[in-house]
Amino acid sequence: MTDHDYEGRDTEVQNFDRRAEDAAGGESGPIRLDLPEIERDASGIPTFVFRDHLPDADKPSADRRTLEVVLLWRQAVMSVGHYGEPAVITVGDHLGNTFRVAAEQLPTDRFRLVEGQGNDFFVNWTTSMHLEVRNEKGEILGEDQLTKRQQVQALRQDDYEKRQYKVGLHDRVAVQVGDVTFVIQYVSPARLITSSVLKTIDFYFTKVLSLSFLAHLFFVLALLLTPYDPEGLSDDLFKNPNRFAQLILKEPEKQKLKKFELEGSKGGGRHKEKEGQFGKPKDKKKDALASTKGAPKVDPNKREKDRKIALESGIFKALQGSKDSAVSNVFGPGGLGTGINNALGGLRGTAMGDAGGAGGLGTRGTGPGGGGNSLGIGGLGDGTGRGTGGLGNVDLGGRGKGRYAVIPGRTITKGCLSQEVVGRVLQRVHSQAKYCYEKELNRNPNLSGKITTHFMIGPTGAVMTAKISESTMGDPPVEQCLVKVIERLRFPP
Repeated sequence: MTDHDYEGRDTEVQNFDRRAEDAAGGESGPIRLDLPEIERDASGIPTFVFRDHLPDADKPSADRRTLEVVLLWRQAVMSVGHYGEPAVITVGDHLGNTFRVAAEQLPTDRFRLVEGQGNDFFVNWTTSMHLEVRNEKGEILGEDQLTKRQQVQALRQDDYEKRQYKVGLHDRVAVQVGDVTFVIQYVSPARLITSSVLKTIDFYFTKVLSLSFLAHLFFVLALLLTPYDPEGLSDDLFKNPNRFAQLILKEPEKQKLKKFELEGSKGGGRHKEKEGQFGKPKDKKKDALASTKGAPKVDPNKREKDRKIALESGIFKALQGSKDSAVSNVFGPGGLGTGINNALGGLRGTAMGDAGGAGGLGTRGTGPGGGGNSLGIGGLGDGTGRGTGGLGNVDLGGRGKGRYAVIPGRTITKGCLSQEVVGRVLQRVHSQAKYCYEKELNRNPNLSGKITTHFMIGPTGAVMTAKISESTMGDPPVEQCLVKVIERLRFPP
């Protein structure tokens, strides 16, 4: 590389692949970068590389030294590497290189720029590269001067030749590869920064970490102590037959209605139990017949005679002159009949007679009554007289609303809860179950039947599952409503 390559401030970049056309719509072409001018020597190496010196604190010694390799692009530091032990430093466009650099001056994609042999490092370069060294005395020596001093060794590597130089303790070596520069020299190892351990601890983070650790530890212990066998819980809740209860709604029994009889009550019959006699059983019976001596004589035809006399006198005589006279209906043979006088002829007035008998219906005595020898009133017989008809109609009444009932059946409980406890809880929702039936009864007046439910009570007292085990009603809305009522039940835990 000559001075002609660095003349001017403009650097032309050839074969640059543009991603888009410029604003004017023209084709892509070379791009010129306006970069500041850098002072270089005859070999093309920037002169500022050898201008400064290492501080005394960074100067190496025989027992404390580290090889430093700096990659420069113009005046910018692109990468820095330190190597305390002998190693191989490669450059090129291969991904596995120590410094990845794409340059035409490199003979291979993995060129060994620095090699370690024993405790020393050697720099390699080819004829297409340039090398300069500033030694301990401050002299800047080129390739020719180093060759004259026999410090350069020529070697053959595969299909190319290379030269090798041993880096001195206080040397600074600059290798120019295309547009990049490698600066190689020994420096003192970096000092270790020591500080107190307590200053590096974040106490707030430590507290949060400790609390989080304790919480996770408690959670893990809880998982380890909790039985993980799924069948264990099933044995306690599902396989225990005493944890089930059944609610049975029985259909109300039909009551037999008594038949309504228009002909009235039947005639009196004989007493079912032991019969007695009314009054004193040992008293002598008295004759109560009309033929007894001293009884008043009654004319059995006196009523008929009086009627004829009344008809032939007064207003009744005047009424007989009209057509369709109703006088005969008033005084005619009707009502109790003409034989009433003969029947009542032997009565002695309103005084109560004392009949014989033991423990009957008398004023004294014990035991059931009935029977006896005294006169009684019989049933109504068939008469021959003419009676009058009654007025009005018989009203049997309209149809009334029948009575219904929701009868809870026997509750079967299996489990820790007693039947009384389950029964009390079910009694609280009896009105709700009745509502489920009444709601559908308006739609279907003939709705009836029996519904048997099956539900399971959990450890907390809540109903875990509820279903219809048997139903003769055949009405899904009533069954679903009843299941929802049971699912809302809460039993003692």
